[in-house]
Amino acid sequence: MINEVISTALHTFLADQLRGGEARRFFRLDGFDEAVYSGLLERIRAEENTIAGQPLWVRTTAPIPGYEAYALEKGKSATWYRNHVPPGYALLLIFNRRTSDAQSLKDIYPVTESLLADEGLDHLIAAAFAQYQPSRKQIEVLKTFLARLRRHLFRPQLRDLVAFLAALDMHLHSNPGATMEAAIAESLPHLGLFRCRELADHLNTQRGDRLLKDVYRAARLGLELLDENQRSKYERRLQEAEFDDDSLYGGLSAAEKRALLGRFLNDVLTDRDDLLRVLQIDWREVAPVLHKSRRKTPTQKMQELGAALQDALAQQRLEVDDLPE
Repeated sequence: MINEVISTALHTFLADQLRGGEARRFFRLDGFDEAVYSGLLERIRAEENTIAGQPLWVRTTAPIPGYEAYALEKGKSATWYRNHVPPGYALLLIFNRRTSDAQSLKDIYPVTESLLADEGLDHLIAAAFAQYQPSRKQIEVLKTFLARLRRHLFRPQLRDLVAFLAALDMHLHSNPGATMEAAIAESLPHLGLFRCRELADHLNTQRGDRLLKDVYRAARLGLELLDENQRSKYERRLQEAEFDDDSLYGGLSAAEKRALLGRFLNDVLTDRDDLLRVLQIDWREVAPVLHKSRRKTPTQKMQELGAALQDALAQQRLEVDDLPE
């Protein structure tokens, strides 16, 4: 699923580049999984070696099963292909294996996972939403959230970003009437964060940003070995904490949540499925264990009040702007 979304988005991203007013003609794809390259090559082959009607010269630096015809020919380097592109053709070099002449190809437009996650975000969203058609306003909410996440916390890896987008698609399709804000709050585990239903009411506000920072810091605890004092502190809180029993609704029992958080504190979880099970526990239940809020000073309270007023004024402006003329 993830590879299919990436290869689809990569195909439409390249098509946009080739249609552009200042269209690029030399591309170097680097860093994607082989399954992504296979999906892209299948689309190119089905279109008779074209993208958006543009004839392509396509070469891979190592054979890909089922697409061996696209491999570099014997005695010809990637540099040779760059220097001998037929008139009217665009060159697509797929670096699925490092080559000795890689350094000499820096002038070719590089398309990497990070570039697709940034410049190709619209293509990723279009490819990931296969069941639900988000509105323009919903897409703006989503893109604003991702921009704030990158600015304040971290840049998601491409595969995590795609898993997150696919989870949004599934949630909105399965829950008619659900908001994008609620879907984002439910789907945070795919970004490596605890699910946080509270965030839905504060998304894309300063208060929401602070909440995300707390969730992020807590989620990071599962990626590091804690010293004895830290672990003992968290385990004492874990034993005192109370958890909801969601087993009747297809979720986790209170005992399962306690056991999962215990593993989270004592082991570095490298299996993605194990980590996702832990991160599905809502922040409301996790916070008493992993986040000890300190008593706020009068200054902090005034700052929070000011931030809340700013958010309320900004929301009022948005509502006024949305009124029909």
